[in-house]
Amino acid sequence: MDCRICPRSHYCPKTTAAPTPCPAGYQTLREGQTSCNRMSPGWLYMDQTGLHFKKCVAGQYSDAANVCKDCPAGKACPERHEDAGMNHLYDCPAGTYSNATQTHCTPCPPGFACATTSALPVACTGGTYSLGGWTACADCPLNYQCPYHNSLSLCPVYHQSPLGELTCTPCPAGKECRNKKLAPQACAAGYYADTLDERCQMCPIGHKCPGGGAVPESCLAGTFASSLAQDTCSDCPTGYFSAAAAEFCQPIPAGW
Repeated sequence: MDCRICPRSHYCPKTTAAPTPCPAGYQTLREGQTSCNRMSPGWLYMDQTGLHFKKCVAGQYSDAANVCKDCPAGKACPERHEDAGMNHLYDCPAGTYSNATQTHCTPCPPGFACATTSALPVACTGGTYSLGGWTACADCPLNYQCPYHNSLSLCPVYHQSPLGELTCTPCPAGKECRNKKLAPQACAAGYYADTLDERCQMCPIGHKCPGGGAVPESCLAGTFASSLAQDTCSDCPTGYFSAAAAEFCQPIPAGW
């Protein structure tokens, strides 16, 4: 009986037994081998002829059995020539994400949050925003505006916004919005402010401002306010009178 050479993709450790196929992850480089060679990581055996090898493509990796597999979500399998197809899986860092077969991790875009690296970004909603690369959306800060959930800027003069509001609105009447670190502050007694005032104004003579008002209140007839920043009007003394919004009282003429 003629001896035959052991074919490729098989090994023949004994001359009395039939050729044995190489297990997964192993191959023969030539005919007539008594053992199989372990394939280098990242190479996939393409057919059973023993003639063709193919390297795993970018976005894939090779497992312990040298089988090319798609890169899983949440990881990156680099496309660099020296790494492509190798058994290199890189975990995506926080604030990035990847779908399957990605060669790199994608930064989470502004206006979105990436709570996990293996899921698609989730859009910020309500009064929240993100500037990109965030794992969670945050409330729009006090006295800031966050248009479209993806940017941040300080409210302009005469304007304010509560925590968690995307847009700025005029400062409420009776309050001042001068300190952008604070919520609108009510005017103190003796002061007033309308929506175009950056700060509270002193109540004018002949008027009273109890505090927190938008416009001064004129003193009624028979009362007066002779100085600025008054929160009440005083009654005219006996024998004196005044018209409305009076700075002082006058003696009642004889015969009245």
